[in-house]
Amino acid sequence: MLTDLEQRAVVQHIKNLAVVEKKLSTLSASLTAEIDMIAELLNIEREFAPDPSELDRQVNHRLISK
Repeated sequence: MLTDLEQRAVVQHIKNLAVVEKKLSTLSASLTAEIDMIAELLNIEREFAPDPSELDRQVNHRLISK
């Protein structure tokens, strides 16, 4: 069992990770938009990259199925 102080530290760490995840998600969307714009300007097609959340869903499904 965790002490109150340890519990607060864990909760704060989880909150910090959520902030980092949001920032990375925003950066990812920005980079994807920039890549799309550059590809369009160069008149090239870029290979489709699957949505990371879809990959997570597939992995979780495989783990649950086992």
